[in-house]
Amino acid sequence: MPNIASPGISEATELRHNDETLCVGKGVSKAVEDISETIAPALKGIAIYCLIVDLAGSPEVTLWVPPFNVINGGSHADNKLAMQELMILSEGVSTFRESMRIGAEVYFNLKNVIKEKYGKNATNVGDVGRVVPNIPENKEALRLLKNAIGKTGYLDQAGIGMDVAASEFFRFGKHDLDFKSPYDSSRYITPD
Repeated sequence: MPNIASPGISEATELRHNDETLCVGKGVSKAVEDISETIAPALKGIAIYCLIVDLAGSPEVTLWVPPFNVINGGSHADNKLAMQELMILSEGVSTFRESMRIGAEVYFNLKNVIKEKYGKNATNVGDVGRVVPNIPENKEALRLLKNAIGKTGYLDQAGIGMDVAASEFFRFGKHDLDFKSPYDSSRYITPD
């Protein structure tokens, strides 16, 4: 289960043992116990992909495209970005390996692009291990990511995904895109 700083209402959350004397309460011994003693025995001898196909109600099996979370803001970072996650999405690839290669190459180019423009400290990572540059606006983060994709030559194979976590910056009936910077009402947008 991924570490989720701001889970949605229907989103699964991580299971930690919360024993402050072990791993500062962040250990996963309870989750490992549940998997070992309950889930694994129940799935023994079952082809998990077949179970998933049955649950999905579709006999089609498709290649999962992993999103690569590369820039963090919002609840994940102590920077000015309102958007929580910006991701690289590979498109039209035929193998998982190819998707991983594209994601890795864009990520390493992104770090170089950020370093060239903002310095080495801008490539520090946040609480979930992603780059957390202290750049002024979400649009700049998108420009940096697009630039990195261009430098790899994957403009037709890599797209940009976002988890904006909009509930995190909904204030007074409006979305405050600048909630991590000093108050400026001209930057608010309404949901209309």
